[in-house]
Amino acid sequence: MIFLIGMMGAGKSTIGQLLSKNTGLSFIDLDNEIVKIEGLSLNEVFTLKGERYFREIEAKTLKTVKSSICSCGGGIILNQNNVDFIKDNGISIFLTTEIKELNKRLVNSKDRPILKNKIKIEELEKIWRHRKKDYMKSADVILDTKYKSQELLINEIKILLQL
Repeated sequence: MIFLIGMMGAGKSTIGQLLSKNTGLSFIDLDNEIVKIEGLSLNEVFTLKGERYFREIEAKTLKTVKSSICSCGGGIILNQNNVDFIKDNGISIFLTTEIKELNKRLVNSKDRPILKNKIKIEELEKIWRHRKKDYMKSADVILDTKYKSQELLINEIKILLQL
């Protein structure tokens, strides 16, 4: 399996869907699965049940993934059991880019509960500082998405993974 990890806005869902179409491998977006299971938006899960509950359901949902390509939520690496599962069951690709680029990509987003609908570069920098080491430790492959077309990223992944 291929697990795409990284900050919100790094392109995990977009690249995962395109890689799926390009290779014929199945795709799952972990956040979308949680929305289906809970019958609530991510914002509602965070607001009504809290981040701790979300992280618990995220870990449980991760362990049910049978898909070939999985787009993981940005905080998946905060739980060492999640990282162990990913390492034991596939390869992790860390999609990264500059904070300014993430901010630009997320400026109109309304479904990022961790940002509480107030996307500010300072908040993204804070999240990045908190998670950077965990992303690096969790990654088998690191790909910078800045200045690269989606097509180039798909081709890089296919070459790296010999797909």
